[in-house]
Amino acid sequence: MPSIAEADTLVCIMATKRKSDTKSEKTKKKKNIEVAVAEAKATVKKTNKRQPMTSKRFNLLIALLHFVQGLIILVMGGIDRALVPITTLFATKDELASQAAGETVLASAAEHLFDLPLSVAIASFFFVAGLTHVLLATRYRTKYEAERAVGFNVTRSVGYAFVAGLMAVTVGLAVGVWSLPVIILILGAVVAGNAFHLLMDTHNRGSRPTKWWPYWLSIKNGLLAWVVIGLYILAAIVHGNGLPMYAYVAAGVTFLFFALFAAISYKHHKKQGKWASFLYVDRAFTYLNLIAVAVLGWLLFALAIV
Repeated sequence: MPSIAEADTLVCIMATKRKSDTKSEKTKKKKNIEVAVAEAKATVKKTNKRQPMTSKRFNLLIALLHFVQGLIILVMGGIDRALVPITTLFATKDELASQAAGETVLASAAEHLFDLPLSVAIASFFFVAGLTHVLLATRYRTKYEAERAVGFNVTRSVGYAFVAGLMAVTVGLAVGVWSLPVIILILGAVVAGNAFHLLMDTHNRGSRPTKWWPYWLSIKNGLLAWVVIGLYILAAIVHGNGLPMYAYVAAGVTFLFFALFAAISYKHHKKQGKWASFLYVDRAFTYLNLIAVAVLGWLLFALAIV
């Protein structure tokens, strides 16, 4: 049986070995992280050979383009033209019908809440898009570049979710969706759809088998908003005198852009050719969003406001 001194010596040796092993593990982990970062930097450098502009300058330029367009539309469109009446529908007691029936009879009623200038609705998605890119270039730049290197982008995805939602709401305003609860429904459905798109990116990084359920939930949420808009268009045609041509064009063009975003995401997660690169897809989303926002904004400005 070892003496107390020998036992103490053995404990010290074991403790020293444990510290050495822990230090070795930490060193190994640190080296792995350094290798991963180096590989990510190499990937970014390779992808950006044709894009010499830094991410900061690029995002500030995109932000400037959004802000300038939104400001022009807001100033030239004014806040006293193309006013959209925002209402809410509710159930109330029909006094005459209740007296005649001898029981409570409910009827639908509407309350006018406020008038929303269409120029403000249009400018809103320009400004949110611009703010998103300002944040990507400043406060969240490091986070943005690190996330891009590993296959997702939280800040851009969240910003673009609200841009897409406001675009869908503005299309809704153009086709007669003036009820505030329905407007909130459209905004929420589109934002939720984009949230599932982000989930698709974060759940399908690396070489793991692709999980498609977030993608299809994203599509279903987005389609919900378009079903609501489509029903309003159908009601205007069937029960009314139809809508101005710009309303149909705005709805059709915006739906096409939404479909293009979904198609690019599908090709990316199918890893088809150049679309397999997230850096390439991220830049494609940026350009497509810039074009989509400009097309819808200027179309409605030119045909509905001026």
